Formats: sequence, structure tokens, C-alpha cells
Amino acid sequence: RHCDIVKGRVTAYFEADIWYPSAVKISGAFELLAGFFRPGDALVSRWPVIQYGENGVVERVLQMENLEIHYTTISDCLWINNGEPGFGHKEFAQDLSVCFTEDYQIPIGVLLTPAAELLTPVFDQAGASRAARLL
Repeated sequence: RHCDIVKGRVTAYFEADIWYPSAVKISGAFELLAGFFRPGDALVSRWPVIQYGENGVVERVLQMENLEIHYTTISDCLWINNGEPGFGHKEFAQDLSVCFTEDYQIPIGVLLTPAAELLTPVFDQAGASRAARLL
């Protein structure tokens, strides 16, 4: 079974009879995430806004219709969601969780950490110092 978190962009897949996540698909991942992990390849109109917080926290934020992407450098945490508030998450693979509404029935986002460690080698195989862990 599957459920769109963001229609046409982010889909969560589940075990047949339960709401336990088994996979996530991000359509157009390079287009959406290049501005976070390969700024030179990002489309100018899609570059994330950089926000500076307390204690040196740098957050990159990209907001589009029904899609929010937040990346915090200090925690190396990537949060992709549909704008709905999340109440809990289920980690189903190392470093990857699906987040849900309060009733744990409707998926609203994906949490990936350590994001740069996992995604930078995928986006930049030529410059990677080690093989990508996530394909």
C-alpha cells in the first residue's frame, strides 16, 4: 500500500495490513534537494532560503505549494513534509523515519538524519570521499 505525503512528490509505502512504513519515494529528488547539498546545481528559483539561528545553527528552508523542506546543518537533519504538524514518527530503516499525524494513521513527512552524510555522496559521486550508503 502507498500514501502520498505530497501528491506527485513524496510517497510512503506500507506493509500490506498495517501502517508500518517500508519505503519512501521522493520524485524529482535531485531537483528538490540539489540546493541543499549541491548549491551550484540548483535551479535559481528553487534555492532554499538560509536562516541563521542561535548558537551557530544554520537552517535551509524551501517552501513550495504543499511541500516544505527544512535542513539543519548542526544536526544534519532533513525534514520533508506537507506542512501539517507531526506528532510522532516510526523509524523503519537506519536513519529514515516516516512522521504521522496524532492518530498515527496519516503520514505527513519524512525525516532523514544524517542527511548530508547520506545524500552528498549520492549527488556528488565524483567528489565523494567514500561510497554512498543510500542509493
